[in-house]
Amino acid sequence: MKKFHHTLLPIGCLMAAMCLVGCSVSTETTHTETSQEATTESDSDYVDSGYIAEIKNDRSIPFDSQEVTIAPSLYDDEKNRITDTSDYSFQWYEYNEESDDYTEIEGETGESFTFKATPDTVGYMVNVKGPDGIKLKAYYTPENSNNTFIVYIDDNPYIEVNDEDVTITASIYDAKGHQITDLSDYTFQWANGFDEEMEDFNEIENATDVTYTFNANRKDIDAYEYFAVLATNTKTGCSNSIAYMPLDKECFMDIKVDGEKYIDLDGKDITIEALLYDADDKQIEASDELQYQWYVADENAEDGFREISGETSPTFTFKAEEENLKEYRIIVTKNGSPFYGYFEPIANTDNQARVEEAIEAIAVLGTEVSLRDEEYITEAKTLYDALTEEQKAMVPDYYQDMLNDAIEKFEAL
Repeated sequence: MKKFHHTLLPIGCLMAAMCLVGCSVSTETTHTETSQEATTESDSDYVDSGYIAEIKNDRSIPFDSQEVTIAPSLYDDEKNRITDTSDYSFQWYEYNEESDDYTEIEGETGESFTFKATPDTVGYMVNVKGPDGIKLKAYYTPENSNNTFIVYIDDNPYIEVNDEDVTITASIYDAKGHQITDLSDYTFQWANGFDEEMEDFNEIENATDVTYTFNANRKDIDAYEYFAVLATNTKTGCSNSIAYMPLDKECFMDIKVDGEKYIDLDGKDITIEALLYDADDKQIEASDELQYQWYVADENAEDGFREISGETSPTFTFKAEEENLKEYRIIVTKNGSPFYGYFEPIANTDNQARVEEAIEAIAVLGTEVSLRDEEYITEAKTLYDALTEEQKAMVPDYYQDMLNDAIEKFEAL
């Protein structure tokens, strides 16, 4: 049986698997002091100062001989923006594939660097030296947007196990998340396997269409069989793969605990409610087959939560008092299977907690943005906009810039 040559990342059994191995997809994210050795200085010279140097320019660009200017953004050890760089020096380097190292570019000592994007473009690095012995590195590895594509299987992985046929479809998107509808330059090969690491898939004979049909029978679904598709652009030779694991929709339930999250500590009753949703995101009504139990965070409990005696309904009420500012958990049991939901109230006066929540949402955005990131950008912006002016001032420049950059890049797509 022919093996399926690909690279796939394992995904947990309760999620649809998605990964990208595009021909020119960069795997680099943020690089600071000690990311990689330069030709002229060893990593031992780069102590962890807490300062950050990061090149935020788009990495997905057309290699069409256009001129591209890049520059590092600098932040101090409190992640505040460094605007006065008069005491900083810069030296740019170009990646050398033969030596697998970076070679100094003579005369390129400015804060920014301009290069011509061609098929020979590989990558660049800048060494930054500042006062008090500060030494930083930042990396930029561009990818040819003309060669980059991502393949997804957007079909819901949760299906009805009814012995009927189910068809899944591979969808192709460019690096910015725009769907490519003309697939005349693409070929497809489907495969299957049971290895969680996805290293030993076998090609499925004659399965070379953009769609693949399988039978939703109990034996195969319970075996956690994965399907994968390898998409190849015949003009560029670039390939990209993704995996999909069908799951029984009866084994899925999403719990969203609804309630007033930011509260005044005035002693009033605060009621939270567990709202249940099925695999199609339709709300599930309470029934006799559902059992509820509320818990409260307790460091002395075996799993960190202590059962709240008698609290066995979809709602739970607590007093808006400081002693009740704890995380709450609801376990809903259906047909013997437990499902979990969580809720943690925050005092309106707790500036640090509210700021940390916003920072946590912003931190996932990174520097590369596509149309598929809308949900994450919206969540981060909503949490940031809800902060008071005093709280916004507590968000370091690094995260404010990350949010603003993501919004700007998204709006430009």
